[in-house]
Amino acid sequence: MITFKVAEAPQKVADFYKAEMPKLGWTQGDASEAGDLFLLTFTKDGRTVNITVNKEGVGSGVLILVEQK
Repeated sequence: MITFKVAEAPQKVADFYKAEMPKLGWTQGDASEAGDLFLLTFTKDGRTVNITVNKEGVGSGVLILVEQK
């Protein structure tokens, strides 16, 4: 698990992961959003990555959780 903050808006961060993860061979699964909260799931080789992006101050907080199945 890793958490970090970035200066970009949540929508921009979520769009980045939606565009870049498939380029790295990840398949997008469930995705949901509610206002400035984005929940994204990607799978690859028996692993699942859950990415949560939410508004924090003027930027975004990002939480990435990798699960091995």
